[in-house]
Amino acid sequence: MEETKEAVNETDKEHRPEHKKKMIDRIFPPKYDFHGMLRTQADLTVKAIEAFVKWLQEGAKGEASEVRKLKHDADDSRWHMETELIMAFSTPFDRADIYDLSRQMDRIIDSASDTAKEMAEFNIDADEPIMAMADLLLKAVQSLSEAIQLLECNPHEAEKLVPPLRKLHKDVERSYLDAISFLLNGEVTMDKMKRKEVYHNFKNVMKNVGFTVDILHRVVVSLI
Repeated sequence: MEETKEAVNETDKEHRPEHKKKMIDRIFPPKYDFHGMLRTQADLTVKAIEAFVKWLQEGAKGEASEVRKLKHDADDSRWHMETELIMAFSTPFDRADIYDLSRQMDRIIDSASDTAKEMAEFNIDADEPIMAMADLLLKAVQSLSEAIQLLECNPHEAEKLVPPLRKLHKDVERSYLDAISFLLNGEVTMDKMKRKEVYHNFKNVMKNVGFTVDILHRVVVSLI
């Protein structure tokens, strides 16, 4: 009876997705370093947000040229990865998740770049609420990048970073609501309306971080 149970367990194991994946990897070894590509893109995302925060600290005047340059670098990195994703026979985890994680990271930089462009056009300086949200945003992308660095070698440690990342998202939501509440006290001016739009854009940048974290967590769960 015990032998029969063991045979059934072995049969079940052979039909599990992770077992089939290992077999395929032995027959067709992964050719492309998708973990490395995601790490590179995560690094570029951090550098872009660091450049964005520096631009804000320096007065938010003129074009955020360094942010725009890093945006193009991240686009090139992502397009290169997409080409190899199409060519790859096997991937370290679901190829749709690789694509989604890369795409959503790209949207973080895109939305930050759009925010900088709008601030320059509106001639809006970086006030206290903007800097508070920017600091939280930078902490979030740094933590996100750290989780992606850990994804290949230690997904359990990457998973531990997910709850603090979600807390940072909520902190930005709280900062946004406090800023809007304070802003709309008293007479509504054109400057206040412009700032309201910029605050909303910061909220959207952080929302893109939140979407990225959700995809990352899905990947982590599949790897653990």
